[in-house]
Amino acid sequence: THDINDRSRNRKQERRPRWKQPVPQRWPNTDAATDDADHERLTNHLHQLCTSRRLIESSTGIQKRRRVMRDLDAMLFAWSESLLPGSSSYAENIISPNPDKMSAPSLLSFGSYRLGVHTPDADVDCLVLAPPHVTRDDFFGSWVDVLKGERERVTELHPVSSAYTPVIKFEMDKVKIDLIFARVSNSKWLSEQRTK
Repeated sequence: THDINDRSRNRKQERRPRWKQPVPQRWPNTDAATDDADHERLTNHLHQLCTSRRLIESSTGIQKRRRVMRDLDAMLFAWSESLLPGSSSYAENIISPNPDKMSAPSLLSFGSYRLGVHTPDADVDCLVLAPPHVTRDDFFGSWVDVLKGERERVTELHPVSSAYTPVIKFEMDKVKIDLIFARVSNSKWLSEQRTK
C-alpha cells in the first residue's frame, strides 16, 4: 500500500501547474563582500532598466510636481480665506495672501507619489484637510469654480461628488491630481499640522 500511495503522490505533483510547485531553496552567500558587490551591481542594473523603460520620473518632472503642489496649496489657502465672513475675494487673496494661516486648509499627499514609487504619468493623490468654516458643498461648489477659472493651467476637470469617495479629478500644468476632502472641527489642531 505504501508503494501505491507514493505513486499517486508523484502523479499529483507531476500534474501541478508550475506556479504551484515548491520553490527550491537557495542558500545565501556567506561572503559579505560579494553580497555588497552583487547588491550594488543588481541595484545599478535595476535602475538602468527602470530608466530605459521610463518608469522613473526625471528630476525636472519631480520639481514640476512639487511646484504644482505648492501652487495648489496657495490656491486652497486663498479660497479658504475668501469663505470667511468679511474676507477679501479669492482673486485678492491669491495676490496678497494673509500671513495668518490659522484658517488655512492642509494639503496632504498620499499613495504612490507620497511613497516615492510613482511613475512619470501617475496621478498625485491628495487630501484637503479643511478648517471648520469650509463645507463639502463649498469644496464641490466654489472650489470647482476656482479651478474652472484657471483655464490655462487646469484641464480635464471632473468633480465626482456622488461617488462612494467623493473626488475632484483634474490636471494642473499636465500633472494629474485626484483631490479628496475632509473637514476638521479643530482649527488649532489643523494649524499645528501645517507647521509639522
